[in-house]
Amino acid sequence: MALEIPNEEINKLIDDGAILLEDSYKPDAIIDSNATEKLKAKIISGIICDKPYERIKEVLSKIDISDTDTLYIAKKEKGKEYKDWDILHYYNSIMIEYSRVRRPMLDPQKIIVFSNFSNIKELKNAIESFYDSNIKPDKIVVNLENRDYDDIDILKELEGKYKLEVRYGTELSYKLDNTDDFITMRATINYYKNLILDSNLSPLEQLVYAYDLIKSFEYNESEKPDESRRIDKIIKTNHIVCVGYSLLLEQLLNELGIKTMSILTTSPSESQKDQMDWHYRNLIKLKDEKYGIDEFFAIDATFDSARDIVKVVDENGNEKIIPSIEKEETDTIEKYYDNLSLYRCFLVPIADYQSIFKGENMPYEPEFFEGTEILPNPRRKIVRNANPMFEKVLRAIAKVRLKQGYSKEAAIESIKGIIEINDYYDKSNSTDLQAATIKNNF
Repeated sequence: MALEIPNEEINKLIDDGAILLEDSYKPDAIIDSNATEKLKAKIISGIICDKPYERIKEVLSKIDISDTDTLYIAKKEKGKEYKDWDILHYYNSIMIEYSRVRRPMLDPQKIIVFSNFSNIKELKNAIESFYDSNIKPDKIVVNLENRDYDDIDILKELEGKYKLEVRYGTELSYKLDNTDDFITMRATINYYKNLILDSNLSPLEQLVYAYDLIKSFEYNESEKPDESRRIDKIIKTNHIVCVGYSLLLEQLLNELGIKTMSILTTSPSESQKDQMDWHYRNLIKLKDEKYGIDEFFAIDATFDSARDIVKVVDENGNEKIIPSIEKEETDTIEKYYDNLSLYRCFLVPIADYQSIFKGENMPYEPEFFEGTEILPNPRRKIVRNANPMFEKVLRAIAKVRLKQGYSKEAAIESIKGIIEINDYYDKSNSTDLQAATIKNNF
């Protein structure tokens, strides 16, 4: 059954009223905030009103939803013209969703979903309003945003009192085992954020610090896929794959004020013919007056993630710089490197994207690029260490290493290692750059 309102209420338009959406998605009526009788008779599918959480008790006092199959309650935005009345067009504004799910041979299951609330107290009042109206749901779904709630402890009280399914996220929604996991996740993100903010760094230096923190997790896939892809599970289990690196870095950088998004890329599989491999990395917009940067970049914490890198000499006397797991029995180790020494996929200019990430097509995200058409140049030959950006990155790393607690000597060795590794992979020679970086920063 659908919710009905009386025909006589149609066209009662008042400033603080709630627009009722008919099943045909055309505007039919406004709930008069002074009305006292419950409304029944005209079929509707949703309500758009000012301050839904503050007004939910008022709305429930005027309409009878006991036999309603679905009802959406969304926030009415100032100055917005509601010409298209399909409630799903306002999905991001939906705050409360009530539904009865029909089940064969069983009574319908009543579910209420709460989203977009300002604080937990507001949520608590809304839940209690439904119970006060004698609407007792079989399940309550609470969608948290990945942000701090000063009154999060109230949610723990609600967990003990009602049948709650607590989730978090916006684009992707994840079911939490309990509220404590959300609290732990937020505490960890805030710890990382405060480490960086307390270090008095420029935006590029903040980016380096955040990149180091996230890539310090060693790539480690769990048998349970979610454990290495969700921020709360990564923090709890220490498992992580490309999705996890990308989402965790996106969350941290956006909270630091560095515009970041995760992108899914595809490329032809090297191991399976006619198949595509998919991979997640980040796009960022970095503006830093100290370093003269105002540009879009790609970064990939997965490819630069922590691992044991060694310089070896093989049985033929050839030097190689490789991950230690690739060492042959006949190789002799000459040098160990700091496991954060990889920056091969850090600050890749968009024009260089397809030269660095060969075989991939970068997804074009016009909203992220602020309407600017920025396209890769697949024919451009890149030598990373000959790029002026690499010198700026080294300066930033030198500053950050000292903030991270490295001694002067250890920081210098770290810089030398980064340059040696990049020289090896790019077949370039940065002896002068190495000397200048050490002289100017230490």
